[in-house]
Amino acid sequence: MPRRDSLAVLLAGGEVNLFSSISSTLRSLEEIEVDRVKVLHTPSGKRNAEKLTGIIPSIEMAEVPGDEASLSKRLSELKRHLSESDVVVISPAGASLSSVASKASSKVVHVTFPFGFWNGLVYPFVPRFLQRVTGIGDVKFRDKVDDVIENIDLEKVGLNNLGPIRREVAQLVKKLNATLHYTCNDLNCKKPSLKVTFDLGSAIGSVEVVTERDVTRITGAPMLKGRGVLARGQDSLLWLSGLLPLDLMKSLKGKPIIADTSFVLLGALNWVYKGFTIRVPRCVIYELIHKFEERAKRGDKVDLISLIAHDVVEEVKSLKIEYPSPPDLCDKAIMQIDPLLMDGNVLVTEDKNFCKIWNLLPLRKLMNAEPLERKREVRSLIEIRDDEVGFADRVYATLQFYALIKRALLKMREIGEGAGLRAEVDVEGRKLDEIDSRDSNSSPVN
Repeated sequence: MPRRDSLAVLLAGGEVNLFSSISSTLRSLEEIEVDRVKVLHTPSGKRNAEKLTGIIPSIEMAEVPGDEASLSKRLSELKRHLSESDVVVISPAGASLSSVASKASSKVVHVTFPFGFWNGLVYPFVPRFLQRVTGIGDVKFRDKVDDVIENIDLEKVGLNNLGPIRREVAQLVKKLNATLHYTCNDLNCKKPSLKVTFDLGSAIGSVEVVTERDVTRITGAPMLKGRGVLARGQDSLLWLSGLLPLDLMKSLKGKPIIADTSFVLLGALNWVYKGFTIRVPRCVIYELIHKFEERAKRGDKVDLISLIAHDVVEEVKSLKIEYPSPPDLCDKAIMQIDPLLMDGNVLVTEDKNFCKIWNLLPLRKLMNAEPLERKREVRSLIEIRDDEVGFADRVYATLQFYALIKRALLKMREIGEGAGLRAEVDVEGRKLDEIDSRDSNSSPVN
């Protein structure tokens, strides 16, 4: 039997380093034939190393000097340890540790990460085809990925506090990675075509992530394409999922944003993952919860958005971005937010008239109001170019679109509505997941 490589993982302190080390180690184990894994951690990275060994069994640990040591000492210690390893993974380490390691090893691998909507998630809850393994030196890659993710769950990697929608996306991605055994390294990295098909009663259509190899449009730009007609209210799923872009000014990044209900239902929470500081007043929670209750009290048929509103509330709680305000309608409650909490924020709302009124009030000196712009009105699913929503974000948004529909249809089934409505995810012609509101064997809502 030919000798396999031994892998060294460099690990510093901090949650970001731990999360990146989980992704990098699992991806490296999939792509490279390895018989031994050793974690070299700085003093500050010891706790991270212990957590990593709890996720991936049979890992050895050894401590190496941190930033407090001289460069020559760090280099000599790393060389001593790395002489026993063939390949070093540098992604999880701090910048200075990575720099030293690149001088001490002839074989280095680096794992890319898509960021954007995927911030805060780790492999296998991020698609493999978005995490390419790059080798420097004579790194030998497998012809087919080795399955190392079967026993990895959200709790094991420290993601047990996700909201219901994001948890649904994460679980769907794990199924995607388990289904597709494509490699994604320097030699090969195929991007599969993902398609969500659905029947929402008044809408029979599909949403598809189109990859570079599928593009036939004259512009040559990758796009998201769809067909079918969405009923009034259902088109909100396109913004809530992130499939359709909002015109959120880049000048707002770095400024704390107070989001009203309209902004939250048009995808405000997606912007949290893009680095924006979003605060959701309690009045928004009040309005979202009552959205479903008011319809039920009047005997109206429950629509998708009112069902999804409960999940959106749980997403807000999981992100810990709830902000103090009176439990009342937001038109009144936002004006009653404590001025000390209001100061320095920017109110973002789709209600242009509310913006005009707000900016005539003395309160504008504490908090300015900015109108939210939709780039288009939607009756049918319209082609979206790659320069509007990048490929990695489109993959997430497509799966989130499905997750929103799936959870709403499961709830409709529980209350005896929505007979015959259905949705499914298709990956390269294979059904990945499916929900039919008539199917009593479908998975329960968590």
